[in-house]
Amino acid sequence: MKKVQKSLTLCVLCAFLGLFMFSGVSDRSEIDDLCNEDFANDRVIIVLTKEATRQFLDYGPEDFPEVELDEVVDLTSFTVDWVEKKIKGIPTDREMLVNVEEFKRILSLRLANPSKKNVLRAVALLEQREDVQSASPSYRIYLN
Repeated sequence: MKKVQKSLTLCVLCAFLGLFMFSGVSDRSEIDDLCNEDFANDRVIIVLTKEATRQFLDYGPEDFPEVELDEVVDLTSFTVDWVEKKIKGIPTDREMLVNVEEFKRILSLRLANPSKKNVLRAVALLEQREDVQSASPSYRIYLN
C-alpha cells in the first residue's frame, strides 16, 4: 500500500512540476483532461460578434480556412432573416421576442476529421478570429 501511495504521489508531483516547466505540457494536459468531457467529436459551436452578425453573410467551410470543415450550419437562420428585415426596416409577417440590438448568430461547424482533440484544437484556433465572440465544443446534455 505504501508503494502505491508513494508512486501516486510521485506521479502527481511530476505532473505538477511539468505544468510549470513546459508550457506545451500545460496545453497538452488540459486537452487530455477536456477530452474526457461529454461533447461531440465532430462539431464546434461558434457565436459571431455583433459586427459579423450584421454583415448577414452566408457562411461555408471555405470561410474558416484555419479548420478543415465539411459543413457550416447556421443554428439561428430562422431568426437572422427576421433580424435582418427589422434592421433594414422591411415589414415582417411575424413578431419575435428577440433583442435586435444584441442578437448574435450561432454557427455549428462540422469537422472533416472528427476527434475530440481536433474539436479542442479547432476551438483554440477559432477563438483567435476577430469575427468570433466565442467557440466551444458541442456539449451533450441529457435530460432525466
